Amino acid sequence: DAEVAFDVVDRLSAPGGKRINFTCPPDHGLGPNVGKVYSWGWNVLAQDDQQLFIALLQIYERSGVMSEFNIERDTFARFCSEVRYRYNDPPYHNFHHAVDVCQT
Repeated sequence: DAEVAFDVVDRLSAPGGKRINFTCPPDHGLGPNVGKVYSWGWNVLAQDDQQLFIALLQIYERSGVMSEFNIERDTFARFCSEVRYRYNDPPYHNFHHAVDVCQT
């Protein structure tokens, strides 16, 4: 694995959106928590947006979905950004919930 940087558009924080650069290091940016993504003890609510995007990237890469369907990281990041944007941040069915469903 090599470090990869990608941009997403955060349209929730600013009218018209703002670009956010996420850098995904070889350990997927989760440091000592990298293995916890695959355990029931991983607390999705304790993660910030960057950690959620990186966790999704890790889950989909390690599952083989991205290679099987030839999905590039930047394409996947844009897709995740769009999914996040389309949630209206209700109390329960929000982006954290979406990542939690993917993780479990």
